[in-house]
Amino acid sequence: IIIGFIVCILCVSPVWGANEDKTDTGKQREMTNERSIVVPNSAIVLKLWDETIETGESVPYYSISLDGGTTTVRTVQPSYEIGLRYAFFDPLIGEPLVHPLLTAGENTQLFIVQFFTQPLQEFKDAITALGGVVRHYIAQYAYLVEMSDAVRTEVESLPYVRWVGSYHPCYRLEEFMVNHLENAHQMYPLQRYNIQVLSPEQKTIVSERITGIGGIVDNSDAGKVLLEATLTPDQLFQVVQWNEINFVDRWGPLESDMNNAREIGGANYIETAAGYN
Repeated sequence: IIIGFIVCILCVSPVWGANEDKTDTGKQREMTNERSIVVPNSAIVLKLWDETIETGESVPYYSISLDGGTTTVRTVQPSYEIGLRYAFFDPLIGEPLVHPLLTAGENTQLFIVQFFTQPLQEFKDAITALGGVVRHYIAQYAYLVEMSDAVRTEVESLPYVRWVGSYHPCYRLEEFMVNHLENAHQMYPLQRYNIQVLSPEQKTIVSERITGIGGIVDNSDAGKVLLEATLTPDQLFQVVQWNEINFVDRWGPLESDMNNAREIGGANYIETAAGYN
């Protein structure tokens, strides 16, 4: 089965009262690079700054006010590391290398949009108003957005947007196919795949297009946003470029993995500790 595709679910704990944070000696930390962002058409004010911690390292902080800056509702020390299966990276420090065959092309309209703070509804509304389609959340602090290059330019100019980057085809492939890219025709000459699309109605579109390039659609309705198809490497590399595609991995027969899902997801814990079922 497809396992979470690209998103690594990461949790960032809030750090309350960062402005009052002090070292063990009781000395207040040095704050630098302070700035404020007023979210248009709202009373939301975002404050950003850096603090020098005990190790001498400068780390970022942000706070959110919903009433024009009078009251702070949340203060956080964020991590801006994008968590994809392909790589973990802070995009302002550097992006991972991408093979030319699996690099976003001129027709790619899927982008990762990262914010300075946790995404707020106002951010999503603004992107939608500009013509973008917010598909889902990507850790950390980012959305996967479908939009044209013109809309991308406008989204990049929003004051609370930290970075916008292409959702490269290599980000959408299971590691096996990427790792054996140079000898793909020997390692997976004709392979059946799970293909995850971004919305249910796209299954029919993708199925018809796969048939059109000579692929075999084994199951056009394998799940809510899932279909199964058998493809050659060349066909696979075409499919993974399409804007409807979220992730692709190798198909395998169904397995009895609910016990693992319950353990990983926490269902066993809350049933044992709190009696929920």
